[in-house]
Amino acid sequence: MTLEVLQLTAQPIVSIRGIIKVPDLEVAMDDRVPALREYVTRHQTRPTGPTFVRYHMFPSIGPNDDVADLEADVEQGFPVMAALPDEGPIRAAELPHGRAVTANYIGVPKGLGAAYASISAWMQENNQQPSGPAWEIYHFIDFDQFTKHASLPDPATWHHQIVQPIT
Repeated sequence: MTLEVLQLTAQPIVSIRGIIKVPDLEVAMDDRVPALREYVTRHQTRPTGPTFVRYHMFPSIGPNDDVADLEADVEQGFPVMAALPDEGPIRAAELPHGRAVTANYIGVPKGLGAAYASISAWMQENNQQPSGPAWEIYHFIDFDQFTKHASLPDPATWHHQIVQPIT
């Protein structure tokens, strides 16, 4: 896993945000990616990068916790060239500019906790604070090919990039 500090530029996005039960995160992605693909295609544009998921709120989950009733505030979207109109649940917004620490992780989603822990440790060691919610960039999702999770490659090969804005 590698950590890097980047200077981000503001990035227009289209996304769908909502409160989702933790066990339903996969189903939500299976619904949202095709809806966002249809939306950007209808607006005769394409994403400028891979899909992301930004967790505005995610519950702390211990190894023995029952997650059945836990909920997360989840935004999934794609970066685009320019702002597009809001439509139904799809909103135009932007990912923020400024400094961020990033972690690249390849592997099954269960290992993301260690990547987040590395970012937290780095921020503590470098006297940094988060300046907003982190997001995960999913380099393994092909915009044109994704239909459902079943269409994804082997999870052991998944490339995640966590972006944590910092002060």
